[in-house]
Amino acid sequence: MITGFQLRVARGILGITREELGSSVNLNSITIKKLENKTKNLDYLNCLAKTMHQLSEYFIKNNILFHSNNTISLNIHIKQENLEKELITRFQFKAARIA
Repeated sequence: MITGFQLRVARGILGITREELGSSVNLNSITIKKLENKTKNLDYLNCLAKTMHQLSEYFIKNNILFHSNNTISLNIHIKQENLEKELITRFQFKAARIA
């Protein structure tokens, strides 16, 4: 299950438009817009199970993970040496700005 917040952040992190997401998961961009605009941050998307599955699969293929309705993470391995140089990652920065 994906929340409105997670959908908006995941699309923003990937840097894709509603049209690109819609064509990738066989949905109209208007449907994506409605899902983003009419779903409160922590409410689950109100859509068909098939639509939810298509969106989830797309994001998983693009290394975006949803562990709970309050989280979103990027599935990459960051070297420990990079963590010492940066206070936050680019992913964290973009997600925070979108939130």
